[in-house]
Amino acid sequence: PIVETGYENMLLSRALLEGKSTVDEILENWDEIRPELMEEWNVNRDELVQAFGGTRDAWIKEDEDSWVANNKLYPTVAEALKRALKREDVLVYIV
Repeated sequence: PIVETGYENMLLSRALLEGKSTVDEILENWDEIRPELMEEWNVNRDELVQAFGGTRDAWIKEDEDSWVANNKLYPTVAEALKRALKREDVLVYIV
């Protein structure tokens, strides 16, 4: 669990596909590796956020069922959400 924001998935996937870093290196040094990759590939955070978000939003608009099927919740998250939704003293926001 090193990805904090969706756009980082594109960097992570490409880094692994191109052999830029090993999994262990990424797990240990992602905060240093991420900006180095962005500089090497001449991309910035805003461009990546737009590309990732735009692609995701278009997929959801065109085929929401497919998007949901390919973006499952992590184990135990569904139960945690169900418990939170039953509480009257908690507001639940899903972003």
